[in-house]
Amino acid sequence: KAYAGTSGTESAFSYTVDAGATWNQLSLIDTRISDIIDLAPSPCYGRDGTLFIITWGGEHSLWRSLDSGAGWERIYSSTLPDVDSFSRVALSSQYTGGNRVVFVAGNSAGSPAIWRSADGGQNFGLPRVTRDPVTGGTFPIDVWAVVDDNTLFVGSYNGSNGLVYRSTSSGWVYSAPAVAGGQSLNSMTLSPSYDQDETILVGNTSGWVYW
Repeated sequence: KAYAGTSGTESAFSYTVDAGATWNQLSLIDTRISDIIDLAPSPCYGRDGTLFIITWGGEHSLWRSLDSGAGWERIYSSTLPDVDSFSRVALSSQYTGGNRVVFVAGNSAGSPAIWRSADGGQNFGLPRVTRDPVTGGTFPIDVWAVVDDNTLFVGSYNGSNGLVYRSTSSGWVYSAPAVAGGQSLNSMTLSPSYDQDETILVGNTSGWVYW
């Protein structure tokens, strides 16, 4: 375990508990927060008190609280080389104990991308660019829903249709999209019994809901 004080923009008092492999910014963080972009509670929040938020203030930051919001530490930031921005954070429905998968969506090197952590946000893998398997082009992440540790849906818009993509590989590869209306999508939710009924609802900017 070690502590370090850094200097310059986005500097902070930081600590590591894995011999320097990863560092969390704990306090005296030289950053601004003007907006809270997204928030995700743990599915077991009543037991573990875990929350994640994304903030903006010149840079995007991902924060984690393990005590119901009483204290926060910054665990990821858009100051890192492969991160342009963050827009969404979601946790797997299986998030518990040693199985703590966190997904973050944003942009990397100018392309929409998803990052995945298997240890509660302590380490994130390489960015996974969202790519249409038919056209080969990238698609923006307008809405999403995380099913479990490896499965997620992403809603997008190609200028003509609302599209819903499905990935069972944590965002590495996507199915051909299903069309959901002719407008951009702005909401997506899974049935509470999705494992049994496989029901997903998406809404668009014209007020239509697709099932």
